[in-house]
Amino acid sequence: MSASKGKKRRAHNTKSKKHRDSEAAAELTPLLKEREGADRAFLQEEETAAGENQRILGWLALALSVASLFVLPQWFGLAGIVLGGAAWFTNARGLGIWSIIIGSISLLAYIVLFPYYS
Repeated sequence: MSASKGKKRRAHNTKSKKHRDSEAAAELTPLLKEREGADRAFLQEEETAAGENQRILGWLALALSVASLFVLPQWFGLAGIVLGGAAWFTNARGLGIWSIIIGSISLLAYIVLFPYYS
């Protein structure tokens, strides 16, 4: 008989413990949601800043590649290709691939045409 009383007592303790846990969880939920919202806002700000840096790198690479069509293609073309690759790997894919293509065309044109004009 004492064993059955012990089982009842334990069953009663687990119910009250579950009830206490759910009460604490209900009270803490709004605080966790507020914190989660603040974390999301912080991450969005970081992503925006990182996206701007990636675009700046892509535009710089594209500017160097276009400049290499007119001035010092061996230096600006190579710099445009390298920075274009870096922009491509940092998710500014469109700007990166265009700067790689334009820089490569400029560098290849320099290599092919330079012997004829020197």
